[in-house]
Amino acid sequence: QTRLDTLRASRIDPVGEAEVFLAYGRSKDALRVLQNALNREPGNLKIKVVMLRALAEQQDAQRFVHLAGEVRSALYDQPVWRQICKTGERLLPGHPLFQLA
Repeated sequence: QTRLDTLRASRIDPVGEAEVFLAYGRSKDALRVLQNALNREPGNLKIKVVMLRALAEQQDAQRFVHLAGEVRSALYDQPVWRQICKTGERLLPGHPLFQLA
């Protein structure tokens, strides 16, 4: 992490910045920003949800499943979990984590 990354992180909302990157198809940049933010705030669900979107765009099924497993208990009863399951089912059809009861 460079001094510039640290300076930018202190002034810019990482989720907002990542959303802009995702809107322009720059998922690698979004993941970099989100990973830096997650290192500072490891329990931040909003960061993790946006990171799941970026991982899906990268077709990174392994990391997607791992992160989805981390957030499942906190998000299971929320609408965002349904979207995570739809995306997970596209990445890994039939995976038990993404089967809604």
